[in-house]
Amino acid sequence: MQTTSLSLLAGLAMSATLTAQLPVHQIIPATAATSWWGKRCVGLGDQDGDGVRDYAVATTRYNSSGADYVEIYSGRTGQLIRTLNEIATNDNFGEALAAAGDVNGDGIEDLLVGSPRNDTLANTGGAAQLFSGADGSVLWSVEGTGALDGMGDRLTGLGDINGDNVPDWAVAAAGETIQPNWGGIVHVYSGATGLELFWFGNGGVSNDPSETYGDWVAAAGAVAVEVTGRQRVAEPVSYTHLRA
Repeated sequence: MQTTSLSLLAGLAMSATLTAQLPVHQIIPATAATSWWGKRCVGLGDQDGDGVRDYAVATTRYNSSGADYVEIYSGRTGQLIRTLNEIATNDNFGEALAAAGDVNGDGIEDLLVGSPRNDTLANTGGAAQLFSGADGSVLWSVEGTGALDGMGDRLTGLGDINGDNVPDWAVAAAGETIQPNWGGIVHVYSGATGLELFWFGNGGVSNDPSETYGDWVAAAGAVAVEVTGRQRVAEPVSYTHLRA
């Protein structure tokens, strides 16, 4: 059968498409059906100095046996670079992951990890930690102070929003209430000091503690966007609720 140039080109195009869909790395470390390996993933800057971006993968086991952890893998080889471990059992460590930018100024992007079931300050008050991309040490840590606050349910890096040339970050506590802001608070923290800059909530539009305002947070230039269980809300980042 004679192969025409048209059919040859079509074959090459299909081959290229199939090749492009193959994974760069295939990593299958999960050993149990309940391990939830890969439930959360995030791309990071170069963590190991080889000039290639790397990535983090969370294993969040909820209330089953076994610890939660976050693994950071090489984007060049797929090899494990580092493992970050939960604060305590059943924290839901890794339920939220976010690239934070280079917060400590060492040239390596850092990583935010949420633990919404952490009990450090209150029953399921939650917590969030900012880890150094260079060595995995904890740069900053914040904890929810009220029962069922769920601090760290969602989080995001924001870039520099207060003009000090250091990336800042936001953490949602989807169960926290500071009346009249029912059912969810988003806290914004300084990357330079780890202190809260301000917070915002749903503005009293509902008296339902289960509103879960801040159930999703993302940076969008000068605007913070929250997706709740019922509606999508966009607010300018402001200092309306500035903390002393």
